[in-house]
Amino acid sequence: MSWFFYALLAAFVYSCSIVTDKFLLTKQFSKISELSLTTAAALAGIPLLAIFLLFVRPFPTLKTMAFGLVAGWLLMSAYQIYYIALRKSDAALITTLFQLVLPFNFILGMVLFDERPSLLQLLGLIIIAVGSTLISLEQKQKKWRLKRDILLLMALASILISISDAVFKNAAQDLPFMTLAISEYASSVLAGLLLLAFVPRVRKELGSLRKSLRVTAGMLQLNEAFTLGGTLAIRYAIVIGPLALIQGVMGTQPLIVMILTAILTSLGIKLQLNDKKHTNRSHTILRVFAILIVCVGSVLISGAADGL
Repeated sequence: MSWFFYALLAAFVYSCSIVTDKFLLTKQFSKISELSLTTAAALAGIPLLAIFLLFVRPFPTLKTMAFGLVAGWLLMSAYQIYYIALRKSDAALITTLFQLVLPFNFILGMVLFDERPSLLQLLGLIIIAVGSTLISLEQKQKKWRLKRDILLLMALASILISISDAVFKNAAQDLPFMTLAISEYASSVLAGLLLLAFVPRVRKELGSLRKSLRVTAGMLQLNEAFTLGGTLAIRYAIVIGPLALIQGVMGTQPLIVMILTAILTSLGIKLQLNDKKHTNRSHTILRVFAILIVCVGSVLISGAADGL
């Protein structure tokens, strides 16, 4: 099965996770910090980690754990920044801005893994950059301005994700894939335990939400299953495919998120927190156009995979 299928599967599962994250941030955990939400999500993954450790062989060595910790904690740092951006904006915007991972993956792929993008792929990269910039615009007092705080947050998160991808791909050349993947996942559980043990604010916030956590434990675990499934799919795609192109397939996420959000909204579950005063027809048209641009750029990159 080709890397493209695994990347597309990751796009769908991650889209489900982003929509669930938005629900948790806006409905269940609106009064706690992003750090506490990260801790709760990490601890919810303990049952999943225990199940995998029962079946995955060989057990991780110290070398495997070291690579897993580096890749995992880079990824966790990126998602901490992503939570901050997601709380400030809507899921479709954040998902589109995740495509900023592409230019950084291009650079790392060329430098570390001798991948050579074609002119068509570079064109797709430029198109995605333009689309990501357009969707970061907002209209205020009849003037368009760039949402620079959101753009900078997602750019930083994207850099960390690209470095994490490169660390994992490099390590997977010599280490068993599943053992490395589980080592990476164990790093998030370990980080959650450390945060709970050494950050008083996290203990206080989670303690105040003890009853809510009991109610939402199932949703947290479901979301962790989405995250783990997406991570395994994208990591495997990265191992067997070109780093420079894998994230191009993830360009389908904005449309998936829009569809999922529309379905949930029709069921009475509203996820977006747009300021209605600043949301109008022209802004909606611009956003849809920007998402389509990103998808076109992703198609150009992914369709040219044989050129590498």
